[in-house]
Amino acid sequence: MTLRAFTRPVRLALGLVLWLVAVSALAAAEPHPFSATYRLHLDGWPDVTIHHRLSRDDGQWESAMHAQIAIAEGNERGRFRVTDDGLDALFYRSGYRLFGLGKDYRLDDRELAPLPDRQTALVALARQAATAACNGAEAAPCTLRYRDYDGTAVTLAYRVLDHNEVTVEGHRYPSLNVLTWRSDKPERQLRLRLTPSLPGLLLGGDYRRDGKVLSTLELAHLSRQAAANQSR
Repeated sequence: MTLRAFTRPVRLALGLVLWLVAVSALAAAEPHPFSATYRLHLDGWPDVTIHHRLSRDDGQWESAMHAQIAIAEGNERGRFRVTDDGLDALFYRSGYRLFGLGKDYRLDDRELAPLPDRQTALVALARQAATAACNGAEAAPCTLRYRDYDGTAVTLAYRVLDHNEVTVEGHRYPSLNVLTWRSDKPERQLRLRLTPSLPGLLLGGDYRRDGKVLSTLELAHLSRQAAANQSR
């Protein structure tokens, strides 16, 4: 297995939910610390467990994900600040390993000034989507831009399909069903269930290519009592 082949299950596990970009979030819900565990079911691969943590430290927030299977692992973390105009991305780091070999990526605040990283974008989208102009299956999509794990600028289209409620461990959360796709690859679509009450949390989702479901994501555990940021 090559490093490129490895990126399919693990980078998909991390990037599956992150084809997103930070946008203005006035009058949106404030972030709240949480830790969550997801299960990613991939066609032709072992299931992937993803650990996701949103924490606060000295006025800054950090969204961190870590995914691992038997021979490979990956991690991403992005730091941002909440401002009156939305979110300011401050730092992004990611790394991917196959049999202990791989590559690390970093983006600093200077590189993230024009476009945010994709971890920061996940939090921003949940805050923005509830009031986005592209609500409804027939609405024109919103078009957004962000920096991918390697700093490449990516254009994303998204549309809010519907609003609902989801019960997680006895608690009911407002849910947004969001369809996203990259403008240069419209045959690849990612559906996410987000909640504005806990920006950054994933309630579920699936990834499709040419209409076929290739992977599904489910929330396995949620704790809203996340401690202050701890680096790995």
